[in-house]
Amino acid sequence: MTPFLNKIWRTIRRANRYHLTSHWRINGTVEEVFDVLVDVAAYPDWWQGVFLAVDVQEQDGQDVAHVLSRGFLPYRIRFTGQLKNQNGTRGFTIQSAGDFVGRGTWTLKPIGDEVHVTFD
Repeated sequence: MTPFLNKIWRTIRRANRYHLTSHWRINGTVEEVFDVLVDVAAYPDWWQGVFLAVDVQEQDGQDVAHVLSRGFLPYRIRFTGQLKNQNGTRGFTIQSAGDFVGRGTWTLKPIGDEVHVTFD
């Protein structure tokens, strides 16, 4: 492969990789916010329009969430998520497979009467 084609190929292979970070400020305690975020089965109740359905099933002794969600564009996204790392009530990481492959990390930091939440 020529150097030019090799460069194009490397660019195409990275074209479907995303790194998205969201920041939220929520009134409450870290424990209250953590309890809401870790209850992924309830996401369709409070994150309507994004999380259409979540079915949590036990597989190999761990809960796995089977998720149907949608983006801004009219398409549906199916993926599974499994808790891989928990840092007390300060956050946790979910490993995903399916239409989303990778990880998502929730980080919670109390500041005054608020919790600063980052989803990376």
